[in-house]
Amino acid sequence: SGGRARHAMAADLSGGFEAYEAGRSAAFLKDKRRRARALARDHGSVVFTLDHPTPELLDLVIARKRAQIQRTHQHDIFACGWTETLLRRLDAIDEPDFGLKLAVLRAGDRVIAAELGLTSGARHHLWFPIYDPAFAKYSPGALMTLETLKAATGQGISRVDFGPSEEAYKQDFADRMEPVFEGVVHGRPSLAARLGPLPSGAARFSAAGERLGRRLDRISACEPHLIGQMRGASSLVTGLAIRHPRLGAGLGAVGAGHLLFEQGDVTAHAFAVALERMHVAQHKADRVVQLMRHAGHQAAQRRHLFGMQQLLLGALELFMRLAQLVVGTFDLAHGAAHKHQAHQA
Repeated sequence: SGGRARHAMAADLSGGFEAYEAGRSAAFLKDKRRRARALARDHGSVVFTLDHPTPELLDLVIARKRAQIQRTHQHDIFACGWTETLLRRLDAIDEPDFGLKLAVLRAGDRVIAAELGLTSGARHHLWFPIYDPAFAKYSPGALMTLETLKAATGQGISRVDFGPSEEAYKQDFADRMEPVFEGVVHGRPSLAARLGPLPSGAARFSAAGERLGRRLDRISACEPHLIGQMRGASSLVTGLAIRHPRLGAGLGAVGAGHLLFEQGDVTAHAFAVALERMHVAQHKADRVVQLMRHAGHQAAQRRHLFGMQQLLLGALELFMRLAQLVVGTFDLAHGAAHKHQAHQA
């Protein structure tokens, strides 16, 4: 599911770093050189490295990335465990043309930005960036990326991939390349697919529903078990509420896992019901774990476990369908507000 075509964004380094710079914005590069000089002036010598990560630096990147995820209310891709295990297995590979590389930018003795990537032959793919928010005015992430591209040419890398064409910042460093596809292969219908189309008359919510479905598929890719998917879906909707506090259907407060709406009594009531179902489902999930320890091969208990699992799945489907409608309402209100402002202007 989610196999929508986009374009890869990549930096072509086949002609060397000077040729690459010649194809970028002169104003952009001038600004970053100014910020690099200011960083050195204010915080001491600036040092960059691009090498295989040490265990200590890998721990640092994972810890800071998780802190960033929590700070920005995203789904914690490391909470499931297998993603971190994969990184550590890749870190153990010692091959000259394959493995992890870690870009690190230091000011004085302090790590202010780092990015973990995967190198295969002459291509390097950027994966997990982090930076110290205290140094934001120096654009440490951009400075690190430029240094990464420069160092990559010296290591025989002719192309650095930035992932698909979504974030606008990638245009400063990379160009559109070949079409790419992103999707999830399911052994059974995905949760997003099980939700099906939005209710009749809600076609205007389809864009919001599609984005929500893609995010849910990403959660499903990280979380192989239903309980983890439930927790991910719950945090996703809470994060959406926190990131969009000023939309017309507005959220009044977010606290203790409860969402309070300033407007839209029907939506608020429906969402409250969904949250209540989620709390019930999470309680049942804990009960499932306890029963699995003692179920053995008794048929009655196995039937009870199956019933519990169906309850969990039903609660999650209800929760996400209501979330689709809520997010769609937000988008509709936000679009109306923009049109009203444009008309007044």
